[in-house]
Amino acid sequence: MRASKLGRARTEDAKLKIAAGSAQARPVIVTNNNTGEITEFTSARKASEFIGKHHSYIAKCLKNHKFYKGEEYTISVKE
Repeated sequence: MRASKLGRARTEDAKLKIAAGSAQARPVIVTNNNTGEITEFTSARKASEFIGKHHSYIAKCLKNHKFYKGEEYTISVKE
């Protein structure tokens, strides 16, 4: 069964369902510091892709400080 699923691409809907059911994936809020626009993402990885930073750095900031503050964006964990 495992071998049949290896290499198979998942759809975006499937990825969202997996993230929603995961105990580790926490929703985050991304705020544009220039415009004040707020965007919500299902995980820090999706938010890091959006702002163009490496996901491990964003995850480390969220774990240690509960937020990331850059020049253009601020990311915080949704409570």
